[in-house]
Amino acid sequence: MTDKIADILDELGGAHARPMAAAFIVNSVSSYLRADGTEAVKNDMRAAASDDRVP
Repeated sequence: MTDKIADILDELGGAHARPMAAAFIVNSVSSYLRADGTEAVKNDMRAAASDDRVP
């Protein structure tokens, strides 16, 4: 999904990519960040969610 959003950002600009990225975070990522788990697991989930590397 991040690859697709990066492609849209490159092709159409942030005004198009930002709403899609926000919707993805709210609808897909946020529930995982609220899930129960050990502190180590929660830290790993936050790190994965914030990873902005583009291959």
